[in-house]
Amino acid sequence: MKTKISFGKKHLIAGISTLVALIAVALYFVTRPSQEDSGIDFSNYIAAHTSGTISTYESIKVVFAGDVSTPDDIGKEAGNSLLTSAV
Repeated sequence: MKTKISFGKKHLIAGISTLVALIAVALYFVTRPSQEDSGIDFSNYIAAHTSGTISTYESIKVVFAGDVSTPDDIGKEAGNSLLTSAV
């Protein structure tokens, strides 16, 4: 006894759409640049940092490789020029 399997237009369109979506996602992950490819080397500025999964309520800690502010600036907002100007 043979069973006939028939696909309607809706099933065909859904299958093709799913295939196109899977290919698009795969291409995104294959072609996106990694962190090493960003061209920015922060190792001159940052000696250590928090890594792994961090909850919303945990703090992120960064240890700078050298002095980035004066003692008078400690506790104040750093601003945008933190890594661009040397103290």
